[in-house]
Amino acid sequence: ANLRRELPGVFEKCSVQTILDAPCGDYNWFRHVGRDGDMQYSGADIVSELIESNQEKYGNSNTRFIRLDITKDPLPKADLWMCRDALFHLSHEDIALAFENLMKSKVKYVLFTSHHECTENKDILSGDFRPLNLELAPFDLPKPILAIDDWIKGFEPRRMCLWETKSLSKIIPAISPRVLKAKAKEHKLA
Repeated sequence: ANLRRELPGVFEKCSVQTILDAPCGDYNWFRHVGRDGDMQYSGADIVSELIESNQEKYGNSNTRFIRLDITKDPLPKADLWMCRDALFHLSHEDIALAFENLMKSKVKYVLFTSHHECTENKDILSGDFRPLNLELAPFDLPKPILAIDDWIKGFEPRRMCLWETKSLSKIIPAISPRVLKAKAKEHKLA
């Protein structure tokens, strides 16, 4: 509810006219977010059946759904990429691939889920879960432009954090998959 309430202000602040919501899941909650009629929404997910179902139910002239793997496929041009509830399921290496993909794109702003009270980013196998604080190593993203609380009681506190993509251009190369593999190897040898 808080995210639905706050997102229209983010759209206005960042002059958002095109949104990439990846992963979009079943579009259950985002369809209730206020957006002006001209705003173009692209929902993307890795599950083809989900995309087909969403397109059939909700697709129209300004809302479309596409199959997309955020770690491999080119991201469509967008003013804002909202990546909610995804990175904490990816290994450090796959997060680095998604970040590299971002840097190749024409996305102006990103909104990522981050567990701000998490004190250590453990690596996992993609598909598992762990809290993820993007401001900590090995990612070390700067303080976000803004953060929106996105959790309910009984779950770990987290926020959707906004960064301007160009502000990450010097940080992202330092967390490439190659660099992360080398750091992990050094850590195991130490």
